[in-house]
Amino acid sequence: MQRPLYLEGPHGPSLYTAFRGPTRGGLARYAGARQHDGVSTLTNLSAIVADARARYERGDLRSAREVLIEALVVATPTLGAADRDVLQTNRLLAALHREAGELAPARRILEEAIVAGQRRWPDDDPLMLLMAYDLGVVADEFGNRHEARRNFGLVARLGPDVLGPAHSVVMAAAGYLDPEATQVLPAVQDGPPWNNNDHEPRKRSESSKRSELVQHRAPRRRRTLVILIVVIVALAVVAAAATAVIVLRSG
Repeated sequence: MQRPLYLEGPHGPSLYTAFRGPTRGGLARYAGARQHDGVSTLTNLSAIVADARARYERGDLRSAREVLIEALVVATPTLGAADRDVLQTNRLLAALHREAGELAPARRILEEAIVAGQRRWPDDDPLMLLMAYDLGVVADEFGNRHEARRNFGLVARLGPDVLGPAHSVVMAAAGYLDPEATQVLPAVQDGPPWNNNDHEPRKRSESSKRSELVQHRAPRRRRTLVILIVVIVALAVVAAAATAVIVLRSG
């Protein structure tokens, strides 16, 4: 089967597509973010990621990586290692390392980002699943199929309910686990996930909330029915015993 690759998000622009043109001097023009609040830092992070993308598209892969590294030096202590935008920036940095053939730093960045994210986000969070997929890709390229299957297994198991069963990441993970499957795998695009808003938490619809409520109520109803049946049977046994005693005494 075709080896899974990094994907572009199919659902339109996100924070990382707000291109503001190339900048000069790396993080220097954004140094004031250290003294500002999280909103200012987030705005600067958006601009810096756009700058990194511009450098990447000019073919300057090394400079793009350096810009992201410097951005994370500022953003991580301010926003927190588990902040979604910090995690997504780490994911981009890992993708750039992987594209340069630097698998060891790509794996380290993803592993540390996942550990940080687990302190705030559940395993079925969209961004956590996307990072698990990325780590599975890197593990496969390292030749560590056990680690790759573990991460792809997580995506294949939780991804359909979170990202959708037809999402490219979900189908690629399932295809990796079962190469003999007859499903048609979607076309994937290699390269950093610049355009991706799949990582935002999905808001539950009212219908899904009602469905969950019904699912929670169903076991209670079953337990109530079982208890009622047991009580009825017990009363029937007592009545039969009482009848038998009365018959014996009258005889």
